[in-house]
Amino acid sequence: MPIGFVRRVSWISWEDIRMAKNLIERCLQLYMNKKEVVKTLLDQAKIAPAITERVWQSLEKDNPEFFEAYYLRLMVIHQINEFNRLLQVQLMYRIIQIDQTRIIFGRFRGT
Repeated sequence: MPIGFVRRVSWISWEDIRMAKNLIERCLQLYMNKKEVVKTLLDQAKIAPAITERVWQSLEKDNPEFFEAYYLRLMVIHQINEFNRLLQVQLMYRIIQIDQTRIIFGRFRGT
């Protein structure tokens, strides 16, 4: 397949659908969201976004309970990541405050 080539949507073989389905399932194991999956399949396997989105829709239709739980997991993962990011920012501010306090009190001790 030439570099930069994207499979055309007008002709979709069963093999294309099967490959897209398998790759989507792998991406689901990595807890990727739909946008990330579409981009990954386009970049890595040159699968057109329309094919990926169509296969994704079919999987959602066939497995509604799975995707309901999956989207909930994605939300929880996002919340945990955001919490960790905020905690890291808070820790950095605390370290800066401690350093500033040491500098200020260090000046008084030296005089």
